[in-house]
Amino acid sequence: MFWAVGVRLFIAGVRQVAQPQFTAESIFEIKDRAAFAIVRELGFANLSTGTLGLANLAVPAWVVPAAIVGGLFYGLAAAGHAFRGKRNFKEQTALISADIFAFVILAVFCREQGL
Repeated sequence: MFWAVGVRLFIAGVRQVAQPQFTAESIFEIKDRAAFAIVRELGFANLSTGTLGLANLAVPAWVVPAAIVGGLFYGLAAAGHAFRGKRNFKEQTALISADIFAFVILAVFCREQGL
């Protein structure tokens, strides 16, 4: 939980807020600077979710909520990438290595918690 939801999403959020052009251009192949504001908003959401994942070290009761929120994010992101017809290498890598893998792990964890 700490790594998949906390560290990964927090770091992604920092990058999206500080360098929105990276996500817009290299993942989604959008060159329009107007998209940077939307990517920055995604970064704020990732920072928030990542903070929840990091905080579960201090507040163990937050592990399940972090798994639910993180799992939903990864699952929905995987669906969004999958339904997008043309994916570049970076988006395909994100879909398989991060989104699907993290979703499955978090879903199994939530299932084991009785959810």
